Parts: sequence; structure tokens; C-alpha cells
Amino acid sequence: MLSGRQTNSELTMLNQMQTGSHSTVSNITGGKDMLRKLMSLGIKTGSEVELLHHRGKGVVVRSNGTRIAIGESIAQHIEVSETPINPIAL
Repeated sequence: MLSGRQTNSELTMLNQMQTGSHSTVSNITGGKDMLRKLMSLGIKTGSEVELLHHRGKGVVVRSNGTRIAIGESIAQHIEVSETPINPIAL
């Protein structure tokens, strides 16, 4: 398991966040392939994301101005902490 865990007691999985919430990726669990896939999409520890909507059990997020659909099997490996809205970063 690879991770870049930050200490924060308020971590939740990305697919459990509410629509419209803004969060920071705190930890990604999974193997090298999972990390490589997410990094190719611009998602890594420290990335700020906005949850645009739920799509089935997956999610659609915006990060760095790009909309990204993430399936449930990947979203459940992304731990996030809710952050104040910072529209410039998105």
C-alpha cells in the first residue's frame, strides 16, 4: 500500500463527500498502478477537488479546471479532508 497520509482526524472517502463540497486529497491507498492512473488524471496527495456530482456509485470532480469522472473502485481509495472554498485553486 502506498500513501502520502497527512494527519487529520476528519478524513473521509471521496465518494462519501456531498455534492458541491471542496476538499484536499490527504491520502491515496492502493498500488503503484492506482497512483499512476490518478496522477495521470492530475489527482495526487495535496490536490484540491470539488465534487460536482455523484454518478452511480462513482463521482465527477473538478481539479485544476478539469472535470474528471472517477469510478467507485478508485474513489474509495481516495481519502480527503474538507477545505474552505478557494475558487482560484480549482
